[in-house]
Amino acid sequence: MNRNAYLEGGTAGLCGRSGGRKGFTLMEVMISAVLFAVIMLGAFGALKRGSDLVELSRDETRVTQILQSRLEDLRRENWAALIARPTTETFTPASKFVAALGNKYTCTQTISSRATDQKEVVLVVSWAKGGVTYSREYRTWITKGGLSDYYYRSS
Repeated sequence: MNRNAYLEGGTAGLCGRSGGRKGFTLMEVMISAVLFAVIMLGAFGALKRGSDLVELSRDETRVTQILQSRLEDLRRENWAALIARPTTETFTPASKFVAALGNKYTCTQTISSRATDQKEVVLVVSWAKGGVTYSREYRTWITKGGLSDYYYRSS
């Protein structure tokens, strides 16, 4: 092959083109379009998955705040009020940040005796998203004469 003829585009080059034609063949365009579509589908799939994970993280943060708030409410009660509560009950999150989303979460609390002066408190919040049910649980023990009774006696 003559080097000058190749540079001028007069003979077949490396891609099999001849006659000085410039541009891409139909096959090259089709392959690049398919490759671009596959890359874009992967990118959009990753974006969707990332968005779903951010939403799940927001839900878990809200649920943690609901559980912590309820636990603090129970710890502030005196012993007589705590033992007067039913063994199992549902509760509604009482806060501004969940006012619009309160019906999304199912909240239950179970209080059981561990000893004569000790109660085990189990708080569970469940919610569903995309056909999957999620649940988070807090478990703690509250004792008679503990922190809450100290606050009531000192005031």
